[in-house]
Amino acid sequence: MAFPTGYTKYQEVTIDSSKVSADLTDFPILIDLSDLVKTGSDIFDTCRSDGGDIRVTKSDGTTQLAREIVSIDTSSKTGEMWVKFSGTLSGSSDTKIRIYYNGTDTEPASDATYGSENVWKSAYKGVWHMGESSGGANDSTANGNNLTDNNTVGSGAGKIGGARDFELSNSEYFSITDANQTGLDFTGDLIFKAKIKLEQLPSTAGSTFTILAKDDVTNRAYLLQIGSNDDKLDILWWSGGDGTSNLNRWTMDEAFDSNDVGEWIHIAVSLDVSTETAVFYKGDDSTAPTVKTGTHDKDNNGTSIDDESSPFTIGGRGDGDNYFDGLIDEVRVANEIQSSDWIATEYNNENSPSTFYSTSDEQGGSTNASVTASVQTLTFSIQSPTITEGSGVSVDVITEQATADSYGESNYSADNSLDDLDNGFGQSFESNVTQKINSCKFNLKKIGSPTGNAVAKLYAHTGTFGASSKPTGTPLATSNNFDVSTLTSSMQLITFEFPESQRYEMQENTYYVISIEYSDGDVSNKVHVGIDYTSPTHSGNESYYRNSVWTESSSYDLIFYVYGEEQTTFSLTFSVQDPTIIVTGGNASVSPTVQSLAFSVQNPSITTIKNIEISLSTLTLTFSAPEASVTGGQNVSVSADAQLLSFSISDPVILTQDSVLITATVQALAFVIQDPSISTVKNLSVSADPVSLSFSVQSPEIEITGATIVNVSVQSLTFSTLEVSVLAVKNISITATAQSIVFALNNPSVSAAVNITASATVQELSFTIPDVTIKLPISVPVFELSFSTLNPLITAIRNVNIALSSSGLTFTIPTHLIYVGTGIWLKDGSPTGMGDWEKEGAVTSDWSKESDVTTIWNKE
Repeated sequence: MAFPTGYTKYQEVTIDSSKVSADLTDFPILIDLSDLVKTGSDIFDTCRSDGGDIRVTKSDGTTQLAREIVSIDTSSKTGEMWVKFSGTLSGSSDTKIRIYYNGTDTEPASDATYGSENVWKSAYKGVWHMGESSGGANDSTANGNNLTDNNTVGSGAGKIGGARDFELSNSEYFSITDANQTGLDFTGDLIFKAKIKLEQLPSTAGSTFTILAKDDVTNRAYLLQIGSNDDKLDILWWSGGDGTSNLNRWTMDEAFDSNDVGEWIHIAVSLDVSTETAVFYKGDDSTAPTVKTGTHDKDNNGTSIDDESSPFTIGGRGDGDNYFDGLIDEVRVANEIQSSDWIATEYNNENSPSTFYSTSDEQGGSTNASVTASVQTLTFSIQSPTITEGSGVSVDVITEQATADSYGESNYSADNSLDDLDNGFGQSFESNVTQKINSCKFNLKKIGSPTGNAVAKLYAHTGTFGASSKPTGTPLATSNNFDVSTLTSSMQLITFEFPESQRYEMQENTYYVISIEYSDGDVSNKVHVGIDYTSPTHSGNESYYRNSVWTESSSYDLIFYVYGEEQTTFSLTFSVQDPTIIVTGGNASVSPTVQSLAFSVQNPSITTIKNIEISLSTLTLTFSAPEASVTGGQNVSVSADAQLLSFSISDPVILTQDSVLITATVQALAFVIQDPSISTVKNLSVSADPVSLSFSVQSPEIEITGATIVNVSVQSLTFSTLEVSVLAVKNISITATAQSIVFALNNPSVSAAVNITASATVQELSFTIPDVTIKLPISVPVFELSFSTLNPLITAIRNVNIALSSSGLTFTIPTHLIYVGTGIWLKDGSPTGMGDWEKEGAVTSDWSKESDVTTIWNKE
C-alpha cells in the first residue's frame, strides 16, 4: 500500500547482517526507542505521546510493516517497539527500515493489517511481554490469551522493559482457563521460550519451579519446569489420552547453579512430538543460547499430547503448587520448531539492540538542504544520465533481489551426498515473479577433501508438480563455478551467481527446477546438500541425477533460495547540503502520483539539465531554490494537477534555453521571484485553470525575447512588478476569462512592444501604469474599463479599438500626451462631461494643437 498522507519525518534503522544468522522469514525485530535519541531533533520531539502516529516501512518508504508499541515515554525518551519484517530478513546484506512519525494518524486497531497483533505470525499462540506494572499479563497475538493475576504478582526491571516478579512464598502465578484460551492445546511440534532471573535455586527452596504449564495434576498436558532435586530444566508431556498416564520427559543435562542466580538466563525448548525429540537452548547476557544435551528419561510412546481441560499457567502449576521464585520476562509459545539461527538472531537483537542495528539522524522535514517525498506512488526513471554527487549529496537508490521461491527450514540432514553415485540434486518450484534469474542459494558442506567445481542450473519442469516433478531438456541457465574445496565441514549457505549471458527470464506462476550439480566426488570426498527429511511444507519436491537420469523423490525438499535480478526502487531520498549536482546525458524523468512532494535546496548550482520532466497529480507541490543557477536547459516541463503549485526563488539567476513549459490545473498558482535576472527565455508557456493565479516580481531585470504566451482561465489574475525593466517583448498574448484581471506596474519602462494584445471577457479590467512608456493596441470587450495613470507619459498609441458592453468608460489621465493619426494633442487636466462620444472634425478649445489632426474621437 502507499504510505499514509502527511508524514515527512523519519529515522532510518540499518540492521547489521552479521547479527542475522540466516535468511529469516517474518522475523519480529525489537526496536529500543531510546536508540533513536539524537543530538538535535528526533522522534520524541514530534511523535504523539502514545506513539500512535509512528509507522514503519521497508527501505522504499512505502511498503508498510506491522508494529507493536509496547511502551513509550516521550519525556524520558524511552520505549519498546516490535516490528515484523515481512518477507526475508537477509543474513548476507544489511537491511534498512524507516520509522516515520509526525503524521496525523492515530494508533491502528490491534487487528488491522499493520496493527500490533500482526507483528506475530500465526504460529505464535501466545506472546507475553510481561511489562505490566500490576494485574495480569496481556497476550500480544491475535489469540487474546490474556492471563489473570493470582495472589498479586509483583513487577520489576526486565531484560526488555519491565518483567513480573513471582514470589514462591506468596504462591503467585498467572492463569487462563481452558475455556477462554485459544491455541494453547498443542498437539504437535512446539517451542517454549522465556527469559528468567532466579532468586534462588529450586534445590535451595525445596520446591520445583514451574515456568509454564497446562497441568493441574488431574488433567495433564505439558509442563516446563526446573526440578527441585537436580536444578535441571525439564519438559514433560502426557500422551495417554486420559490426562494422567503415559508420562514423557526430556531433561537438560546441564544443571542451573549459583552462578545463574540473579542473572538473566535465556532459555528455549523445542519439541518434535512425532519423533519424541526435545532440543534445549540456554544462554545468558554474555553467552548466546547454545544447544544443550538432554536425556530422554521418560519414554512412553509420546507421539501426541493430550488435549486437557486444565488451565494454562505461568509461574505456577494449575493445581496451585510448584511456584516460581524470581522474575520472568518475554514468554513465547508457538506450534512450530524454530531453528537455531532464529534463536541466535533473537538473542543478538534482544540482548543488545544497539549493536544489532544502527540508527540515523532525523531525515526529512528539514529547512536546510533536503529533498523529501511522502508518496502513494513514486516512479523515478533515468535514461543514460550521470549523477555526480558533491559535498553532502546523497542519492539513495535501493536495489533488492526479488525472491522467485525459497524453502528455508533449517532441520536439514547431511545425508544427501553429491559423490560418485549421485551427481545432482534438483528442487521444483513455482516462480513468484516474471524476472531474469540472478542467483540461488543452497546449504552445503564438505566431507573429506573434494576438489573441482559445483554449479547451479535452472531447468524447465516436467511431471506432476510436488509429486513426480523433475528437470527436463537442457539447462535454461547455468551459474558461475563454485570451488568446493573452499567449503567447510559445517553447513553454510552458499550463493551461486548467474552471469548476464545466462539470465533466463522466469515467468510468474510457472514451474521450474533449480539444481546443484557436482560430478568430481567419490565415497570419501564429496559434497553434502541440505535437505529436509521431515514432513516438508514446500509445495515442490526433490529429484536426483543418477546414472545420467533424473529421478523424482516426492518425500523430501532441498533447502534452497532462487532470486530474480536486482531491481532498483526509487523510494527516493535526496539529502542535499551546499552541493553541486551535475546531470548529463539523456532523458531524466520524475513521474510521481503523490499527496505531498517538497523540494528544498539551499545554495546549489544545477547545471546542464536536459530533457527533465516532472509530472504529478498532487495536493501540494513546492519548489524552493534560492541562489540557484539553471543553465543549458532544453525541453524542461513541469506539469501538475494540484490544489497548490508554488515556486519560490530567492536571488537566483535563471538562464533557460529552448522550450520551457509550465502547465497546471490548480486552485492556486503563485510565482514569487526576488531580485532575479531572467534572460533569454524562449517559448515560455504558462497555462492554468486555477482559482487564483498570481505573479509577483520585486526589483528584477526581466528580458524576454521570442514568443511568450500566458494563457489562463482564472477567477483572479494579478501581475505586480516593482521597478521592473521589460525589454524586447514580442508576440505576447494575455488571454483571460476571469472575474478580475489587474495589471499593476510601479515605475517600469515598457518599450519596443510589437503586436501586443490584451483581450478579456471580465467583470473588471484595471490598468494602473504610472510613469510608463507604452506602445500597444488594446482590444477588450468588458463590463468596465478603468485606466488610472499618475504622471505618465503615454506615447505612440495607434489603432486603439475600445469596444464596450458596459455603462461607462472612465479615463483619469492628468498631464498626458496622446498621439492620434498624424497629430499630437496635449491636454492639461482631465476631460470633463459624461455625454455621448462624438466624432469631432476639429479640436475643442480645451485641447492644445501640437500638429495637424484629421479626426479624433473624443468625449467631453
